[in-house]
This record gives sequence, C-alpha cells and structure tokens, in this order.
Amino acid sequence: MNTQDGNLQWHPAFSAVLHIEFEDELEHLYFHDEFPLSRQPMRMDILIIKKNPDIQLRKNIGQIFRTYNIIEYKPPGVSLSLNHFYKAYGYACFFQSDTEKECEIEPDEITITYVCYHYPRKLLKCLTLSMNISVRKKEAGIYYLEGTFFKMQLLVTSRLSSEQNYWLSHLRNNLKPKGTVRDLLEHYEIKRNSPYYQAVVTLILRANEHLLKEERNMLPVLEEIFADELKRLEERGVIAGEKKGLDQGIELAKTVLRLSQNGISPDDIVSKYNITEDIVKKVLS
Repeated sequence: MNTQDGNLQWHPAFSAVLHIEFEDELEHLYFHDEFPLSRQPMRMDILIIKKNPDIQLRKNIGQIFRTYNIIEYKPPGVSLSLNHFYKAYGYACFFQSDTEKECEIEPDEITITYVCYHYPRKLLKCLTLSMNISVRKKEAGIYYLEGTFFKMQLLVTSRLSSEQNYWLSHLRNNLKPKGTVRDLLEHYEIKRNSPYYQAVVTLILRANEHLLKEERNMLPVLEEIFADELKRLEERGVIAGEKKGLDQGIELAKTVLRLSQNGISPDDIVSKYNITEDIVKKVLS
C-alpha cells in the first residue's frame, strides 16, 4: 500500500469522480469546487446545485439531493470525526443564513453529504446517543442520517457497490493487485478522452503504486494512458527539440501531463516544478 498520501491530490480526483458518477445527469447540475461561503477563507469541499429543483436524480448517491447540496469529503487515512460533522453542518447553517432576505434559501432545499472511506463508528455512536439521530442504510455504502435539521447522508466508499459506483469505490489506496490494473483500463478506455476520467485514473494509479509492481507482465500503465497525447506532441515536434534529448523530453512532457491531470494549474507547474512556461504551454496546448 502507498502510505505517502501527503503529496496526492485526492480532492480534485474526488471532484472528478462525482462528475463521473453523475455523468448521465450532468445537464441538471452545477458543480462548485471549494465554494466560498464568505469573503473570508472558509470554503466547502464541493457544492452541487441542481439547475432545476424539480428534477429527481436517478443516481443512487444523488437521490437525496435538493437544490443546494454540500459535500464534505475525507480521503483514505482520514477518519470522519464529530468536528468534521459540525463543520459541514455549520457550513449549511451559514450558507442558509448568508442571504439578503430571511429564508431566501429554504432549509429543506439544503442537503449535506459526508463521504469517507471507513465506516465512522465512533461518530455515529455519538450522533445516535447524544443527538438522537438515527442511521438508516439505504443500500450498500449509502446511509441516511435522520432526525437532523438538514437532510443528510453518509457515503462510505469502501462499502459502495462496484457496479453502481465503480470509480468512487475505487478512489482508494489499497486496491488488490489481481486483475485491478487491467480492469481499471477496461473501464477507462471508453472514456479516455474525458479529463475527469484521466484525473481519476492517474490519482488511483499514483495512490496504488504496488499495482504496477505486481502487474509486471503489462506495459507501463501511465505511458499507455498518455500514449495518444505523447504521440500527438511528437508529431508536432514539440518534444524532439528539447535540449536534453528526445527521451528526456518525453519524460518531461509526461510529467506535465500527469500534473495537469491531477488538477495542478499551469502556473503552479511552472513555479513549483521548475518547468519552463514555454514547455508547459506547448504540452498543454
């Protein structure tokens, strides 16, 4: 298992997964990553707004959704705590109240979704005993928290159905090696031109480096993922002219592509990774 999670950009990949999960109904939704609650640096992880409040989403993780839907996400290795519960609850309260008119946003039109990898037994025990909140299992990995001011649900990604929520259930760092890389690629192949799928697959493979070591009979997976992009760059002569030679130029281009697919902005690639602005522009153009 890759335990070096400090450098992995989980949140951009999680946001991409949500786009994938709702891809059949994206026309009904607006996504706002790190939505600012005020002029101060206080931001929700994700706010999803239904364009038409009357539309009932079919996706299992979105059936509870109303107009405004706050998402609080904790990546693998981070337990969902009581503090996290109250933080998202506070976001919802602030979001509802920070309007010009009283009840401009009806509380019934706000939902909170907590997402974590491990089932938060300690938190749920506290909620049920101290706050009289009941936990109702809707289906595998999806639990409704009832008896609260806002509609709430808990998504435990390790328990979600792989058939219903393939990518969200695979957004983890402890995937089992047997057949997983090939399975990921089969699911990815038909959507490989989507930046959301590219971001998710890149993060999953980075978080599960052991998969590549176990699957020695396969070609390097990341190189396969970016083969089309690299070929396009070579044909345009972008890579061949680099001073360090063709091979190093290809590696540099792959680095830029991987960083970009992980949600790193071009400006950050230039400033944080010492790659010239000209190269970044050529690779990403």
